[in-house]
Amino acid sequence: NGCVRIYEEYELTSVTNDGRGVIVTSDTEGEAILNDIDTVIYCTGYSPNTNMLDPSLVPASNWPCFEENNFEEYEMLKDWKMPKNSMSEVLGDIPLGKISQPGYVRHDIYRGQLMKNPNMMYFLERTETPLLDMDIQAWLLLAYITGDLSLPSKDEMKKFNLLTLLEGYKNPSVRCDSEENYGEHWYSFAKKHEDHWSNDLSDERAKQLDRDHEDFNLRLLTRDMQDAKYPTQIGTFSKLNEKGRSFVNLDVGSLHARTCLNKDSPDASWRTFRDEKNPSKYCSIMTGTRAAPLKCRWLDLNGCSVEEIVDAVKPSESYARSPLNSAIEANVLKSTILGPVTKSYDASVDNPCDFIHSNDNELMVGTSLSNLESVNKKIVLPATLVPTASNTSSIVVEEEERDVSPETD
Repeated sequence: NGCVRIYEEYELTSVTNDGRGVIVTSDTEGEAILNDIDTVIYCTGYSPNTNMLDPSLVPASNWPCFEENNFEEYEMLKDWKMPKNSMSEVLGDIPLGKISQPGYVRHDIYRGQLMKNPNMMYFLERTETPLLDMDIQAWLLLAYITGDLSLPSKDEMKKFNLLTLLEGYKNPSVRCDSEENYGEHWYSFAKKHEDHWSNDLSDERAKQLDRDHEDFNLRLLTRDMQDAKYPTQIGTFSKLNEKGRSFVNLDVGSLHARTCLNKDSPDASWRTFRDEKNPSKYCSIMTGTRAAPLKCRWLDLNGCSVEEIVDAVKPSESYARSPLNSAIEANVLKSTILGPVTKSYDASVDNPCDFIHSNDNELMVGTSLSNLESVNKKIVLPATLVPTASNTSSIVVEEEERDVSPETD
């Protein structure tokens, strides 16, 4: 009848019906038999494996066990108390216990470098935005390799990691993920009080926990972005800027589109997280473009082209600078060799940021990054870079020799 049934938290345990059916099992729901199966696709993910490396090059699996009177060199954790938060009233003050490996920081790796041998470097998936995270880490590690950044002392590295750990532990959901005492208390409370707001992912207080968690995830990146001179900045470790806050809204909106689906809704048999009722609230960080509604139910879509999937997006009446436009434009200016001044492009069909023409010492840039109406952007070049008949094919605008600030008209 066209409906899709989702079996959550089931594990495929055996095959039946001469290979045409499967048996799936759940710890809570028991066993179910699914017949007339054509294809089984395993989405298993992966586990990192470093067995090929010498043990001296491999980080430890866990933080030391922080039990009573066992803090050794981690004395600063001894008297630590979690700041008051939205879960304090029901969980109280819980002392630190055993800390499993938090995803966002490791006790023996300093900013991607193994502390006992900094020549051994690791890319770590620390946040919910792994591609951006790894790109930033690449810039940071390159800065260390080239000598633009210097390693601090081992004591300073330890302090950096501990302060990062404790900054995360100010957030209940971050601490719950990797600290034994707190996690056990929370899970025990959640089982006994199923009607508590923290168990209702659609409750605004639960959503705020998600926002705080994602805010911390992105603040983790800011120090590396600053020290590596990454092309764009989203704020500081203490506070995100407008770009960073826009990023939080996008990521949390995407999360809630999944977690807040109502299984008792009349449209639950077909609605997926892609069938967003109001997709325009999702705004691309890269382009400023707002998401367009699907032409029909996601499960009923046919074809692969944009025109077959979404309705047309109406251009905005004015150019709205998106959070990362300035960084993109800076990269274009830095890497593009200016061609003959007579060559022009249609910014609506060519590259996201195209040079239209140059006139004396003014360079006009057509900006269509967010599929909005074409707007010319004037950038004044230093006199040494003014195009002439002899140098128009070889001028490179370097990063430190351009001004593409948001205020430029």
